[in-house]
Amino acid sequence: MTSSDSTILPLFSSPQKIQSTSQPFNQRLEGHNYLPWSVQFQVFLRIHDLNGMIDGSEEPPTKTLPDDSSNPAYAIWF
Repeated sequence: MTSSDSTILPLFSSPQKIQSTSQPFNQRLEGHNYLPWSVQFQVFLRIHDLNGMIDGSEEPPTKTLPDDSSNPAYAIWF
């Protein structure tokens, strides 16, 4: 693999970063690095089973329950 090939691979700095949702990436999104950033972000979404929320295939729970109280499942989803 050449050094240019490595730029399209996910660039997590350590396995522990995969577990963290606070700062999963070690590079800032800029015009010249959109492709590697995009690939890295897609991997992050798949690892955390969040891609359905982004692509619309997972419907959000209703905001309220039948008794008009707020739905805790919606707050977690949101």
